[in-house]
Amino acid sequence: MKKITALGLVLLMPLGTFCVSPVFAADGATVCITPEDFKENLGSWKYQNDDGSKPFESMLIGRSDKAKDLLKPAGVNIDVPTDGTYTVYVRTRDYASYPGTRQSQIAVNGAVLPKVLGAHGTDGWAWETVDSVSLKKGTATVQLVDITGYTPRVEGVVLSSDKSVKLPESKTDYAAFKKANAAKIVAGEHELSLRDYRGNFSRVDMILITNDRAFAIGESRELTQKLQKEYLYKKGNATARLFRLPLATAKA
Repeated sequence: MKKITALGLVLLMPLGTFCVSPVFAADGATVCITPEDFKENLGSWKYQNDDGSKPFESMLIGRSDKAKDLLKPAGVNIDVPTDGTYTVYVRTRDYASYPGTRQSQIAVNGAVLPKVLGAHGTDGWAWETVDSVSLKKGTATVQLVDITGYTPRVEGVVLSSDKSVKLPESKTDYAAFKKANAAKIVAGEHELSLRDYRGNFSRVDMILITNDRAFAIGESRELTQKLQKEYLYKKGNATARLFRLPLATAKA
């Protein structure tokens, strides 16, 4: 792969670049989520089987018109096989032309992880190490968040508690990796829908994200109080998260 040498761009070596064949979760659990797994809830993303930028061929592609008010996450519910601390990896595409501008983020159980994806400095596909999350055995929600509306691309997501997991770099190895670590999809609501959103990110102070919905905060005192009462102060509601905008730099 060629390396982008744009001024000021931090170049990261993609994890697993020297991997010949994958080693599958010898010391932990690994879950591989493919673009196909998101097809039931694509949001504003689209599924594409091949756009000529191989090696793995299928991918999710975000909007191309930069219409940020129309962006909706793609989402899927997966079965977490065991309790543990899982490292999140996402395989994204960067380009020599306008590098680092096709950005996205990933959310796990409603919490948007702060790392911005798609700016890894490789002219091509690369695995990005995002963050570590603590998960319990059972259902977890994974979402891909388009934050630019400028064709971000995602080829796969891996959650692994195995510190020695080897991520695939070839189509053959990826096929074997998927077969060994395929995500078990769980039915249920999981969309981070912006259907209750009014306005745009620049005019709203905060956004409340629950397991399946997102709400603007700051449009009116009445709305804010209602949402606080229903979600923030409701005893036993462990799925609610409150973020300050913009979403790209949001923290719980």
